[in-house]
Amino acid sequence: MRRHVLVLLVGVAACRPGEAAPIDDHDHPAVVAAIRAMGTGETAHLLTTDRRTASAADSLRGDELVVAIRDAIGKYSTTDRAVGDGYRELPDGDTTALAIVHFFNWRYAVEEAVRFNPAKPAGLIYRRGKSGYQLLGATYTAPGASTEEALDQRVPLSVAQWHQHVDLCVPKPDDTARWSELGPDDKPVFGPASAIDTRAACDSVAGVFKPRVFGWMVEARVFGSDNPDSIWGLGGPPSAAPASRVTADTTTKAAAPPMAVAPKPIAPKAAGFEKGSVISDNVSVSWERFAAVSKSRGPHPALILLHGAGGVPAEDSVLREAARKLASHGYVVEVLQYFDRTKTIVADVGDQRADFGQWMRALGDAITQLRTAPEVDSTKIGLVGVNVGAALALHRAQVDKRVKAVVDYFGVYRVRDPANAGKLPPVLIVAGEASTFVPVGEARRLDALLTKYNVPHETDVYPGSPSGLTPSESQQAAEHVIDFLQRYLMAQQNR
Repeated sequence: MRRHVLVLLVGVAACRPGEAAPIDDHDHPAVVAAIRAMGTGETAHLLTTDRRTASAADSLRGDELVVAIRDAIGKYSTTDRAVGDGYRELPDGDTTALAIVHFFNWRYAVEEAVRFNPAKPAGLIYRRGKSGYQLLGATYTAPGASTEEALDQRVPLSVAQWHQHVDLCVPKPDDTARWSELGPDDKPVFGPASAIDTRAACDSVAGVFKPRVFGWMVEARVFGSDNPDSIWGLGGPPSAAPASRVTADTTTKAAAPPMAVAPKPIAPKAAGFEKGSVISDNVSVSWERFAAVSKSRGPHPALILLHGAGGVPAEDSVLREAARKLASHGYVVEVLQYFDRTKTIVADVGDQRADFGQWMRALGDAITQLRTAPEVDSTKIGLVGVNVGAALALHRAQVDKRVKAVVDYFGVYRVRDPANAGKLPPVLIVAGEASTFVPVGEARRLDALLTKYNVPHETDVYPGSPSGLTPSESQQAAEHVIDFLQRYLMAQQNR
């Protein structure tokens, strides 16, 4: 652990189950002072966890948390619902435009001393503007005495950086008027902006020294971005996290809470083909987009095609032919060159763990961007993946409820927890008995998992490998894909 000159967000005291509230009346002014210090970068009273080296498992767990948090707190897009569930706004005196405000639920904060529940965060984060309150995310807390291992179990330390407020000097309980007192340097004598960080110095000004005022805290601004660093505040002060990201080709609006998504207007009929990119962790990832061929003016369901281990060839390819075929059935189809994220040319099929988490994030960013396209129905997004791309599609879909259907074309699905299969949307499994890259046993295993967890799915097994299918088998597989997508995307508004 190390000290940082960081923005103090807000935390809660370590508390034992049964205590009425984690912060008493005397400490409440310290909470207000901490909120007022947000964004100033003036406090040296923060203890932070060290950031660990990222792993594919951590990235996957982080993505799972983001999806779980979005699903759980989307209902709080209006503060009335939050207040009804016991959240109260912490007054900080900030009346400026676009002020960041926090609503805390002290009962949930106490419960977090003994458990971590993404659905019951101690705090909710809003941006207050002229049009009302916009939900940005949630605040989670942990006891101040928690070890880094315990914090890592809640939110991976490679994904987020926990912090707590330490060595704070505050006025005596009966002397709260002194909160506004300034020292010879014209800086506050008390609170997070004070330079006093020792008991002796605090005693010299007749204050009360608190080695630790709050417990550990971490913010998850899940409705501002798909970039983990922006969500968890590692790309800079959370208050500076962008509300949108602009690429060279298009603007990606911030992800919105499910209840706050406005109906999308009918778009003019799109035509043709375009190239563009999406920015993922400051890296440009290219895509090719094929417009839906349809008598309808839209919006249309959309598919993201994910290539295999060989990437997307520069010349015309089978993947582009498949994209045109799908577009002819009324889908907006995007071929995502996710290898751009890691500068990969050909994937090492033996070990992709080092890159898989980055591909997962690139795909998440691509989904976020695609859903904002005016010709796309944001409620009907599907993934079609080939071998490595199929594995990527399956693993993304299990943590991303925006994905409504997956086509697994000769792919694999290997997870730490088999129960994750129960989180998948409808799946079509296309496999081959003679495939050397992906043994048919992988398809049988996935079929068994989906059956066990009652996930709608279909399995289509052929005698040969992907390149060894006969023309009639290829045609049959293509028709099955079209039929499957018709039932789970085209024919239904929502799932």
